[in-house]
Amino acid sequence: MIYLTILLIPLLYAITIALIFLIKGKKITRAFLEKTVIIIRPLWYGKYGAFNWFCTPYYFIALFFAGEKCYRQARLRESVFYQIKNLDDLCAYFRNHYTYRADPLKGLIDHRASTYEFFAANGDCDDMATYAQIALERLNKSYGCQYECYFIYAFPPDVRKSHNDCFVYDKTMNIWFAFNFGKPAKATTLEALLKFYQRKMCAESPEEVNIYLQKKWI
Repeated sequence: MIYLTILLIPLLYAITIALIFLIKGKKITRAFLEKTVIIIRPLWYGKYGAFNWFCTPYYFIALFFAGEKCYRQARLRESVFYQIKNLDDLCAYFRNHYTYRADPLKGLIDHRASTYEFFAANGDCDDMATYAQIALERLNKSYGCQYECYFIYAFPPDVRKSHNDCFVYDKTMNIWFAFNFGKPAKATTLEALLKFYQRKMCAESPEEVNIYLQKKWI
């Protein structure tokens, strides 16, 4: 089964990428593409996705041979990450220790960064959203916070510029916010947050931005 997955998922991924570059802006085609990405992407991207079978060992070995300085930096980032005690600490982590880095081939080989990769080399928007959610869920368990997290897909008219983020409902404060790379954008309701994010993604035609929320991602 594992070997079948390794063979089939890259093929499905290649088909999805082909659809992205063939899209002509037709609503039916775009809707089909968005649903395809949402359904298929976790198979290659998720914690046990196909690409992780290749990427996790690669970054583990790369970090091992990267030298003591790189190794210490990765261990420092990891230590700081797991000492996060509140939302301010989490935001500070992404401002001070995180650098946006696209996945290989200008983001086409998109995958969930393993802990080795994330702390050694950081990652792109979906890694930011994933690890923000991991930290917030940890705050719920360890410090009694009440954050309800959603992994979001945001598709502008040009779906090649799609984006991921972490939407959060703070039950204690009764507010919503988008994590936004450690610079939370707050709103009183989910509807208001969605409208803000649509404008952020495409100011010219915000109503053309489609946003999907997934409750369970990590």
